[in-house]
Amino acid sequence: MLDSAFMLIKTFNFTAGSLPSSDLPFTHDNGVDPPEVTKGQSIPAQSDNNPPQRFRNHYLVFQNSRVFDPSYGVGPCTLPEWESAAISGYYCMKTLDEDNDGIPDVDSNGNLITKKIAKQKTPNQAEIEIVQP
Repeated sequence: MLDSAFMLIKTFNFTAGSLPSSDLPFTHDNGVDPPEVTKGQSIPAQSDNNPPQRFRNHYLVFQNSRVFDPSYGVGPCTLPEWESAAISGYYCMKTLDEDNDGIPDVDSNGNLITKKIAKQKTPNQAEIEIVQP
């Protein structure tokens, strides 16, 4: 089971991914030591040179099929161009079910067992879903 997904805003560094194909499209396990995804230098945002680098959602302005990101000053551009300029990848928590019985695994305290997984952005391809309010 995948829990909430987040966008990873540039810049994150990805090493070789170790997740099995059953976890596709996610390829990187960030619960291992050393982690397969590490935080790099942030791209500056409005009045903030070190803004948050993970978002569950993000607002963009669309006009005449062009995108403008007022938070990061990216655009006007196409959606794939914006993603390439702003996004390093995607991240979520995966609730484990190692015995595939449909019941999430829990530890001895009854807490769900999860692992952090990530996917590097595919260059020149739009991968996010646009939802209009």
